[in-house]
Amino acid sequence: MDFRSTAGMVNRRIKNELSLRPSARRFGKSELYLMGRVVFFPDGQELDYRKIADQTPAPEGMNVFEESWVDAEGNHWYKVRSSGWVYPSKTGFWQGFSLWRVSASGTVFEGVFSQTGYPTEVSTLGSQYFISYKR
Repeated sequence: MDFRSTAGMVNRRIKNELSLRPSARRFGKSELYLMGRVVFFPDGQELDYRKIADQTPAPEGMNVFEESWVDAEGNHWYKVRSSGWVYPSKTGFWQGFSLWRVSASGTVFEGVFSQTGYPTEVSTLGSQYFISYKR
């Protein structure tokens, strides 16, 4: 299953588990999180694992897909309302808006996060940019 099926999973009874090369997620100017595996569930739940073999997630979150479209190059775009917290303590709560892009090939998943509204572009210049590569 590729990244493009993530938003369409809402009505499915399966989960989408992504084994990734190290995924960099930057939340704030000095915090960098590297994820080895991300699991999306049909209800929007997201579990992020630091290493592929980890059994306990690091952060946990919920996603609501607000809008999706495909551009002229075949890339899939998603506007997502996100919230998350440290697992299992549920401390460090955060919420905000994400703009995700999944490459036409389904192998690159990148996006940006903002606490003040939907980002207008996916750019590496922002402090809350992330990118993941499907293995």
